[in-house]
Amino acid sequence: MTHFAWHILRFPLLALLTVFAPVAQLVLGGLSLLSFLMAGFYALELPYRAFPVLGMVGVAVGLALSLSLYHALLRALSA
Repeated sequence: MTHFAWHILRFPLLALLTVFAPVAQLVLGGLSLLSFLMAGFYALELPYRAFPVLGMVGVAVGLALSLSLYHALLRALSA
């Protein structure tokens, strides 16, 4: 019974995540890249301590990890 309930829950969730995968890839990957490039640009242009460079790099890494988690969830639901 629980196996059947798992499949009833798994298939619609997998379909929804699969449909939104390109959007998530574009948004999370793009924002991660943009955050990392902005952090590098501001680190070179602004004086020391004028901009939280490590905070921006942390945001970029967090977005990349969120995208990795999204793909891991897709992989787990498709197995």
